[in-house]
Amino acid sequence: MNFQSVFQKIFLTLFYLIILFSFKMLAQDEVGFINMRFDLRTHREKSPVDGANIIIYAEDKEIKKLKTDKRGKAQTDLNFGQKYRIVFSKDDLVTCYMLLNSDIPPKKKNSFPNFSQSVLFMTKDEKDIDTIRYRHPFTKWYYDRVDNRFKEDADYLNVFASGIFKEDQLAQELTAKQLAEKQANEKAEREKQDALNKAREEAIKQTHAALRVEYKNKKKITGKVVTSGKNQKPVVGARVSLCNANKEQISTTVTNALGGFAFIKNEKDGNISIEIEGVNTKYTASGNGIAITNNAGKEIKTSLTDSKGKFNFSFLAADEKIFDEMVVEDAELKMDILGQIFRTSANNQQPIANLTLKYVDEFGNVLASVVTDANGKFSFKSLANDAFYVFNIDNKEAQLKAGEKIVLADLNGKVIKEISKGEKGAFYFEVISTEQNGLTTLFYDDPWLAIIDPSRGDKGQKNDLIIKEKVFFTSNDAALLPEAKRILDEVVNVMENVPNITVELSSHSDSKGSDEYNLALSKKRAKAAVDYIISQGISASRITGMGYGETKLVNKCANGVECTEVQHAENRRLEFKVVRK
Repeated sequence: MNFQSVFQKIFLTLFYLIILFSFKMLAQDEVGFINMRFDLRTHREKSPVDGANIIIYAEDKEIKKLKTDKRGKAQTDLNFGQKYRIVFSKDDLVTCYMLLNSDIPPKKKNSFPNFSQSVLFMTKDEKDIDTIRYRHPFTKWYYDRVDNRFKEDADYLNVFASGIFKEDQLAQELTAKQLAEKQANEKAEREKQDALNKAREEAIKQTHAALRVEYKNKKKITGKVVTSGKNQKPVVGARVSLCNANKEQISTTVTNALGGFAFIKNEKDGNISIEIEGVNTKYTASGNGIAITNNAGKEIKTSLTDSKGKFNFSFLAADEKIFDEMVVEDAELKMDILGQIFRTSANNQQPIANLTLKYVDEFGNVLASVVTDANGKFSFKSLANDAFYVFNIDNKEAQLKAGEKIVLADLNGKVIKEISKGEKGAFYFEVISTEQNGLTTLFYDDPWLAIIDPSRGDKGQKNDLIIKEKVFFTSNDAALLPEAKRILDEVVNVMENVPNITVELSSHSDSKGSDEYNLALSKKRAKAAVDYIISQGISASRITGMGYGETKLVNKCANGVECTEVQHAENRRLEFKVVRK
């Protein structure tokens, strides 16, 4: 063989090898493959599993079958773009399988990544293994197009692994049982607490109902302190004390802007006296004494000052009927509550300013609220009269600290209640008896009081206020009786003290008699009332009067309707429309 022919053969062989390699590379660029490497070991000893079968399926079609070597290892190449199911088995071990999704972007198909999978075989005789779990794949892999790499489905793996061991299942079952028991216990505790709360509320209702009955049965004595003589004037700001037979004070109050006062009288008080002191000398400058009247202005007793500047009114137990003229119903009373709040420390007391204090009922419903001033003082005005009341302080008050002692005191500093912040953060002053504390001032709910003292008026009240009074006249006559004059004197007093009001007076009659007669009579009575008020020094420009006869009845008692005398009396009235300028 010559040199030329040998060279040609070598050249052709190399040429064919280059062509063959080029075709192979083109195929790989078009499809690509993964170099799969497997490492199989036993679960407990971590020993290599020799001779295990590895069967690879693509679209449920077997495409490859491998066996592990003595090291428990095997490897093969798998094309991209397929979804593979890879099954691992051996006679004495639990068969298991995995899923691999090799669907990757086209631009990555010329890569040749290595993929390693460790498999821990479970033996069939392991009693603590839930072999049923292995009917599902023990892991799933997919190609993450964001990170450009293969990833294991961690969520699935956690779900699969959470119950593979029977002790895990037992723990889960135990946890579920414990949870059920906990929920049952919590429900039972709630029901128990609800029952206790219900029983407590019922007990509170019964207790408070008893307190209210006891309170209701006590006599509420109200009256007015006025100057004695013809032109009575209310004595304002005088200190009035109810005393027992030993001259010991039972309770004390101060007369309001109408000279009014109120007490709670017990049946067992026996002989009592009313002492009045602190009377301004302007009321007694003429040498006259002072008098006690009922709310209608009827004089009960008069007194001159003693050597100590006090006025004394004594009542024997036998004089009980006298008080009957001064007794009012609970609903006719209002109450003011005045006090102060301060915190206590080892050596001092510090007022708490800008603190919201809530007046609540026994079940925590807020009825009113106020804010303490710079000196820790507060005042609730014109509250409904009740046997007791409760205060609490918002647990969100940042200036209060847990464990801190908060004191409720009267305006003289006498401690009424002391309390610390509770577990839930709320300060709660328990039921406080209206009768047995120095915070409460009772007074008769006279509508004129809201005129002379605007702080007592309804905040939502318009400027105009209509007040109805039973002003008595002689039958078929317009002449004013003494009782009528006493009511008109109160109107005069208010108008003197509040110069920015005018009064529109209207007179009304019942339906007895003819319409014409009643209209004419009511006009005469309106004129008589206006003339009297003017005669007491009130300018005629501030008082006007109109008679309406029976045209504005307040009930059904019109002509031809049978009514009682009490019902007819409701229509015989004077009304005063008070207008603020």
